[in-house]
Amino acid sequence: MVVVSPKIVAAGRLAVYIMPPRTSAAIIDNSKALDGGERLSPERGVATISTAACSADEMLHPDCPDASTSAVAHVAARALVILIAVPTVEAGAADEGALDLARMLGANGHRAIVVSSGGRLEPSLAASGAEMILLDVASRSPLAILRNVFVLKRLIMQHRCAVVHALARAPAWSALIAARMAGVPFVTTWYNGFREQNIFKHFYNGVMARGERVIAVSDQIADAIAARYSGASGRIVVVPSRIDAVKGTTS
Repeated sequence: MVVVSPKIVAAGRLAVYIMPPRTSAAIIDNSKALDGGERLSPERGVATISTAACSADEMLHPDCPDASTSAVAHVAARALVILIAVPTVEAGAADEGALDLARMLGANGHRAIVVSSGGRLEPSLAASGAEMILLDVASRSPLAILRNVFVLKRLIMQHRCAVVHALARAPAWSALIAARMAGVPFVTTWYNGFREQNIFKHFYNGVMARGERVIAVSDQIADAIAARYSGASGRIVVVPSRIDAVKGTTS
């Protein structure tokens, strides 16, 4: 197995925040730009971030093939404010993912606003430079989800967020509607496959497939998303959630 560094994951995460010129903030279309070492997963149209990726400050170097000069310059020239919606910041995969993402953004000159019900990782988020906003986005109550839409929209507009990134289903419903109302891109990350016992569960889970970019933390999850939501296959990118640089394994 190829041993890669956490900077590779950081570069991959940043790449999904680079948007085409026609929108307000940009996302690289990794499903089409395969010349830089990316590969297609078994499901057609599902792209994987290349293990040749460079860290954000290295991406301007000509030896790094994974992003165009204009796209990287766009990110380098403008600090992004990313709103991250996650149910809690306790100990789950999405919780740790929010912290990893906030650290990566801060280290590269960007800013994370984490909206969550809170948890033990709050001090670590503060240390990363992220702003923590407490809101019950863990609730599955339709009334709570609707109420959160307007709170999130206000936050997006107030902080001029470039992207809204949801890491779980309940907050994703509020975040999706708020992002659409505010006119900013919506991105999701899948940390597991989610069970689908019936059509209602399929619909509920489907919000995670509605992002302009749908990040999967493994090939298996990417293939499961594409199989269940065929319309999302061209928007799926695979970015490992965390990498153990010593063992060369992803988690």
